[in-house]
Amino acid sequence: LVFYKEESRSEVYILTLFVAAGMMLLVSSANLLMAFLALELLSLPTYVLVGIQRRDRYSCEAALKYFLFGSFASVLFVLGVALLYGHFGSLRFAVISQQLAAQGLPSAYAQATVYAGMCLITVASAFKIGAAPFHMWLPDAYQGAPTPVTGFMGSAIKLAGFGLLMRLLWDMFLPISKEWLPIVSTLAIITMFVGNLAALVQTNLKR
Repeated sequence: LVFYKEESRSEVYILTLFVAAGMMLLVSSANLLMAFLALELLSLPTYVLVGIQRRDRYSCEAALKYFLFGSFASVLFVLGVALLYGHFGSLRFAVISQQLAAQGLPSAYAQATVYAGMCLITVASAFKIGAAPFHMWLPDAYQGAPTPVTGFMGSAIKLAGFGLLMRLLWDMFLPISKEWLPIVSTLAIITMFVGNLAALVQTNLKR
């Protein structure tokens, strides 16, 4: 926080507290609606923290890109939640998991609806954690954000995104793990290769 000017420090404290509250609610939520609200409570103050240096062109550019990609990910998440609610009639992780374990996916319509909702939520979570190929906003946001915010985003906020993905996959979609395990494994492999190879040609440490 010593990197900020005196007049903006109070804003940083308040926004950081909102982000911390969003992270705690995100990893402890047992409801898709609560998970979405916690995700937005986490994301919106982070957009402001990234662009807190209002006179810095790179900081403003990073905040704009982060906001646009984050909003797109939020739309995908809401669309996936809507599809799952339309099929299961509930937003609770436990209820959806029980119905999947008891009934399965008996028809092609059920399979298409549930798989589409699962993929949309997974893609939205991949945007939030910066997994390839949904990572295009990440280098610009890390470079333009103040260094303390970059460290905070690369550690605590990303861990909260992983916590959300684990809660969704293990608490809700565990009965159909055969379907999402190849997807998550592929995303992990691509992310490791793309991240390490792209890092070789960077000239900025934060990127």
